[in-house]
Amino acid sequence: MINFSFVKINAVDNLGVSSVEIDDEFSVYTNPVAEVMWVKTNKEIFEFNIFNNAGQKIKIQKNSEKTSGINVSDLPKGSYVLQIVYQNGDATSTRFIKK
Repeated sequence: MINFSFVKINAVDNLGVSSVEIDDEFSVYTNPVAEVMWVKTNKEIFEFNIFNNAGQKIKIQKNSEKTSGINVSDLPKGSYVLQIVYQNGDATSTRFIKK
């Protein structure tokens, strides 16, 4: 399963597209998740942050591996945002569902 955080389309005119760029630097699986969500990336991960729908940071997990598991079994059922912060300071995020 691949999870794209964004798709960028460059239009030439009303009828054409010059390029499509897909952010494929990471994948998150399984989604929806019951216990452990796995993140695979080609960059060094510094930490994971999980936010609720109100924008509150509710979980932080430090990390330094390229493939990592995040235990979310303590979260109530619902929709959340996972933020991945890389060692170089870049960050990306995606939504996931806790079942």
